[in-house]
Amino acid sequence: MHVTESADSINSDPLVKIAPIKELHLEGPIASANKQKAKKLNYTVVEDLNQFEWFVKSKEYEALNKKIIEQNKQRSGLFKSLKPSMDTRVETQTLYFTDLATGKCGFIQLLYSAVLGGVYKGFQVNFKVFNASKETDEDIWESFKLDTPKEFTNLRVKTSNCLFEFLHPSKVANPNIIGHLHIKLNINSNGKNDTSTNKNARDLKINIFVDLFKGFMINPDGCTYFIDKPTLKSSLEDKDTISNKFIRHMFVPKCTGKGTISYHNKDDKLVTIKLSSVPMAYIDAVQGLLPNKAASRWNFMTFQGKNHSLLCMEYVTIKEYGNDSITIWSISQKDKLVTIGAKVSNNRHRVKYTETVRDEESGWDFPTAIRFPPGFKENNLHLVNRYDVMCELPSFIKSLAEKYAHIKPFIYQYCQNSTYHRDKGISIIETSFIS
Repeated sequence: MHVTESADSINSDPLVKIAPIKELHLEGPIASANKQKAKKLNYTVVEDLNQFEWFVKSKEYEALNKKIIEQNKQRSGLFKSLKPSMDTRVETQTLYFTDLATGKCGFIQLLYSAVLGGVYKGFQVNFKVFNASKETDEDIWESFKLDTPKEFTNLRVKTSNCLFEFLHPSKVANPNIIGHLHIKLNINSNGKNDTSTNKNARDLKINIFVDLFKGFMINPDGCTYFIDKPTLKSSLEDKDTISNKFIRHMFVPKCTGKGTISYHNKDDKLVTIKLSSVPMAYIDAVQGLLPNKAASRWNFMTFQGKNHSLLCMEYVTIKEYGNDSITIWSISQKDKLVTIGAKVSNNRHRVKYTETVRDEESGWDFPTAIRFPPGFKENNLHLVNRYDVMCELPSFIKSLAEKYAHIKPFIYQYCQNSTYHRDKGISIIETSFIS
């Protein structure tokens, strides 16, 4: 953890600027636990549908805001470092699908943003399709702004063209299913509300039904907190809520889904994808501070095989917060979660780029071979997308951002056939460079 030395601090109680998630490395069947025991074990099992509620609509988020306001009123001791926040709040619920039979993969992401403390609120859908073995004319990456929600509750978002709904489990044969996710999307061809980079990509229709299995969060509540001013580490250790600047993740490494996806590709050809019992992974992520303040690097991996599901998420804080690496991973066998890990600035448990290539335009050294802490490695990364996040900005604005804000965000996405412990499957990998 980042340490700031001072005349008044001692080694046993340093000053810090982040309060990260707890560390653990748990192997064996992941059992349920009561709140007190789970807190001691540093993790929480996600096994109740109510845990899938939009965090920005949850009682926890409401309580966090009230607590921060009360702390700000006190403005003494620890709480001098807390300030009222007008930053953007972004929450994404992302479903990665991996068709082992056809090699077709991708993700569907519903993004909610509240800018300047809620002056602007809105939803956006991000949609990506690619292939594990080769590029095809079916590959696509699109973004669409949705109409104003007709309904936005804890477990349901409904607009004129989108339904994103969590459902309580029906009477099913598999007792490991804890709930369902239904995604229905119908983007018409007039392009009124989309921000698509491919103007031929219209008539996107999605109807997918997902079985959700148990997931997890690393305590406290999946959050790493960012603090404005150096604070004694001892004053943070027993507190569940530290700051209104945070990054939060909830993971469901294994789901199974079925349904259809259809859209027009860049040649205006209709593409239809049918999914049947396809392995998937689900992630809920909340970012309570600006992207360039949250992290300088991100690494992500999901692997789906016939017998194993792996997941890893890692981010590195910016220099202001100590360049700490936060690494979280898990292993599932069939439908059951069997390993959970989380480490902070631990060189043994970090994502490693074992081979890289210099991107002459961006200046970033992106990986061509990579290793993740669950014991997963891929020596033949298949790059399916390279994305300049600021590509649509005028060149002079981009140059100012690079010069003064020191940001040059690029995303590199990979999808390939991979093997883990002789289990053949497909991995989706993302590496992001920000500053």
